[in-house]
Parts: sequence; C-alpha cells; structure tokens
Amino acid sequence: FLLYGMWWWGVLAIRCESPSIGTIFTPFDKFWLIIRIGFLVMLTQWTVTLFVAFLFALVGGISTEAFFAQATEYLSRKNEILSLGELKFSTTFSLALSAGLFVGVVVIIPIMFAGIVAMDTQEPASGVIACIRRSWKLTSGGRFSLIILWIVLYFITTLSMCALCVGTFFFGLPFFFACISAAYVLFQKQ
Repeated sequence: FLLYGMWWWGVLAIRCESPSIGTIFTPFDKFWLIIRIGFLVMLTQWTVTLFVAFLFALVGGISTEAFFAQATEYLSRKNEILSLGELKFSTTFSLALSAGLFVGVVVIIPIMFAGIVAMDTQEPASGVIACIRRSWKLTSGGRFSLIILWIVLYFITTLSMCALCVGTFFFGLPFFFACISAAYVLFQKQ
C-alpha cells in the first residue's frame, strides 16, 4: 500500500504540488480499488513468472542434463569429488527463476501505472479495468524504455542493498520511486 503512496508522493513532487507526509497514505482513501488493482497486478506477474520459470526449468533441466552427464564422466575419470547434482539443480533453478522474473517484469510493464492512475485526480479512470486500460494506453509508446528503466533500477537497488541495506533506504528505494514517478508524469504528458 505504501508503495503506491510513495509513487503518488513522487508524482505530486514532480508536478510541484508540494506533497505532505500524509500523501503517502493516499491509497487508503481508495482502499478497495487499490487492493483489487494490486492483487490483479501481482497475480498477473507471479502467474507469468512461475509459469515461465517452470517451463524454463523443465527445458533447462533437460538440456543441462547432457552437459552435466559429460562433466560427471570427465571428473570421475580424474577422481575428482564434486557434487554435480547440486550444481546442476542450482544452475537450472537460478536461470529459470531469472528468466521467469524477467518475463514477469516485461508482462507487468503495460499495467504498472494502474495504481497511480487510480489515485490521480487528473485521470478520468475510476474502476479497476478503466485504470488498467489507461495504464496500458500510457505505456503503449515506450514499453522498451520502461523495460530498460526497470533493469537499470533493479541493478541500482541491488547495488545499494550491498551497502549493508543502508544505501537501500537512503538511496536505492527513493531513487526507484522517483524514477517510476517521473516516468508516469512523462508518459502522461505524451
């Protein structure tokens, strides 16, 4: 809930409308609408993510089986002791999850602004489907740019987490919210 509130706070700040701390709690004004939009967005993202991850793990598991079978045979001739079963599982799992998350983000891009549209007084959308349609129209011209933005923000936030999480709260997350809010305002002006 506060995620949408922080995005909305950023939108108001970019529009020079001087938001207050209470602006973060704006989603509570439209509680059920934001709950339904958030549920639909997360359900869509995780369904796609897990489906793609499952498919990638299935295909990746079959393809890595041949590679690791040859590696096991080679290492057994050299009398090397290595748990290739664990390596095979972790490699396949991490690649499958990464592919699933990437496809999940790509699928979520067209509807990522639906929660902000629900809170925006300048937008005529009032229901869940209307907010999703408006978000779809907003992002129609620049989905590739938004995918690149998500990738860059993911790496910046991840690097800020490496700074003992202090950088996440003071740089990574505020930068993430500011960039998404700025993207919304820019796409709205197009």
